[in-house]
Amino acid sequence: INDLWQYNKGWTRVPTKGDSPGPRLVSASGVIGDKAFLFGGWDPETAGTGGVILDDVYCLNNNMEWEKMPVLFPDGPTSRHVAVSLNDDKILLHNHRCLDHVYVFDCSKFQTQPTTGISPGSVGLHAACLSSDNNDHVVIFGGATQDGSMSNQCHVLNTKTWEWKLISTSGSSSPCPRAGACLVPCGNHQVLLFGGAEATPSGLEPKNDVWILDWKRNTWNKLDCSGPSPEPRNAATLTVMPTSAESSQDHQFLLTGGWAPFRQTWDDAFALHINMDQ
Repeated sequence: INDLWQYNKGWTRVPTKGDSPGPRLVSASGVIGDKAFLFGGWDPETAGTGGVILDDVYCLNNNMEWEKMPVLFPDGPTSRHVAVSLNDDKILLHNHRCLDHVYVFDCSKFQTQPTTGISPGSVGLHAACLSSDNNDHVVIFGGATQDGSMSNQCHVLNTKTWEWKLISTSGSSSPCPRAGACLVPCGNHQVLLFGGAEATPSGLEPKNDVWILDWKRNTWNKLDCSGPSPEPRNAATLTVMPTSAESSQDHQFLLTGGWAPFRQTWDDAFALHINMDQ
């Protein structure tokens, strides 16, 4: 599908105009100023055909008008990739072909940015977000390789030096290897992880656990959340929500949708409130 919806204590379909993108899955998007950009993805087309992987780029402006950009994804069609909006009017993108580089998009063109250090390697269906007090680090977690192996490694990219760092949390509990998880910032040099799908002998097993990683202290902390919890799922959307609390330690998130692999697709929504002082 290719429709657009807005959530405000309930769902409202947003009418759009212009040259809208076609239906797709496992695409990635980011925001620069008052414009949103959509990159690639997979159009399944007719069942059984295998579909087509896309290399197009679309822009949605604040008048809800779509425009197909006169630029293609630099290394060909891509899906199961990640995009992270940076603070300097750019979007960082990483896919399974980014072994020693990332891509940076600036509203009109892509730049290939070389990187150093230990990179996430050839993975897809990984999770990524911006983090740290200066918002100059990108955190990438997990994902799957093309042979189906899954990872629970966490890599942090300094967007000033473009150096990757592998976060070592040996000796402490950590999330199991998984793909299709959600990752969002949660305080200085901390990120919150939800769900995903684990590979088991009986197939893909969806998860609904919640973790916080402090990537400066190299520690994972599994949260024991109260209240009605969402069913296990991957490929959901987790969004940081504004909070009226005065304390900077209060965080609120909105979880929407997701998929229990080959069993059920979810259309529900859950709010999660975390106070880091507790």
